[in-house]
Amino acid sequence: MWSPDSQNIIYQASTEDGTSHLYGMNIQCLGKPQPCEFHELDLLSDQTTYDNPKWSPNGQSILFTQQDQGVTKIVVASLRCSDLSNICVNQYKVVGQGSQVRTPIWSPDSKSIAYIASTTTITVVQLTNGETHSFNTPGILPTLKDWSPDGRYIAYFSTNTGIFNVYLLDTFTGETYPLFAHQIANVLPEWRPTPH
Repeated sequence: MWSPDSQNIIYQASTEDGTSHLYGMNIQCLGKPQPCEFHELDLLSDQTTYDNPKWSPNGQSILFTQQDQGVTKIVVASLRCSDLSNICVNQYKVVGQGSQVRTPIWSPDSKSIAYIASTTTITVVQLTNGETHSFNTPGILPTLKDWSPDGRYIAYFSTNTGIFNVYLLDTFTGETYPLFAHQIANVLPEWRPTPH
């Protein structure tokens, strides 16, 4: 995944033993005599298994998941510099965890994280104060794609009515709405960008 400033790439790859790790590269090396180097990102300094890296929209933090004995932990690492290395990690914190935790995503303003907490719940965490809100989303499938550009809605799949459908969660009111009345949907929609 590209950083918002298009200067760094972060990605996930498995080693020979099958464990997943994060790697990064700064593209300023392109066009230079020496080949580019890909560095393993041991952001927690413990050689743990990392998955699903995501840059914050403001480029100041990285979100990823950590697997630990059947429990998924959602970790946010804030960065003090643009290089992807341990010395650039200002701080990190676990913002959610559980055996059914899936697919954390950033809010457009980089101030909140949303994730699937169970088959019936989406949880939103406000990073500034740690406040959490859980929303009832029965039948949710384990995939979140992104937040609407205005920061209000999250689209998700659900089989709540017995068929696949796309629902919208209004994170302001907690209400949920099916996107299609009598159709089966199997691909999450793309949000229209906010006009500039």
